[in-house]
Amino acid sequence: MVSSTPARGYYDPSKPLTLSVDAKSKGLGAVLFQDEKPLAYASRALTPAQQHYAQIEKETLAIVYGVEKFHKFIYGRPTEVESDHKPLPLHQAPLRLQKLMLTLQRYDLKVKYRPGVQLSVADALSRSYLPETTETLIPDLEVNEVHLTTHLPMSPEKYVELQKATAADPVMQALSSIIKHGWPKKQGRCTKCFAPTLGLQG
Repeated sequence: MVSSTPARGYYDPSKPLTLSVDAKSKGLGAVLFQDEKPLAYASRALTPAQQHYAQIEKETLAIVYGVEKFHKFIYGRPTEVESDHKPLPLHQAPLRLQKLMLTLQRYDLKVKYRPGVQLSVADALSRSYLPETTETLIPDLEVNEVHLTTHLPMSPEKYVELQKATAADPVMQALSSIIKHGWPKKQGRCTKCFAPTLGLQG
């Protein structure tokens, strides 16, 4: 039996964790590994609405399900996640996928792509899932929008002037690019105007 020793391991807080997840058309599966031995298993059915999600949304939903199911093991420590889908950057993802990805931000996760055939346990769980669907896996996130004209009232003419000045300012344009695309992978490629912020020389 996969749920008894020696197949099943015991949790050790000093050893690395691996979360293996998978999503099928009607179910999710997740298993927590340590030293290549499973510590805990989880599965659940998808709701009728979730069954119509795009596959990448289902796979991300499986990660959310896994981390929330094993929250007490994972929270506050690095965890490698095995999935057979490659995640999209946050700014390229549709709204529902963004909500799922934002839910994962509180965890220290490194998502690693593995072909589905290598996720045998998670695959089996996602096929033979439990009928429960009680968890709320997509929270209602509140997004605070800040409108410059609301907090700093100005005339339409002054606002247009501000837009033009911002578009002509190299520092503001560099900042806009970083917000949209993220920081450069190498410090040497970072715009010099941000060097003081990063504590860089020159």
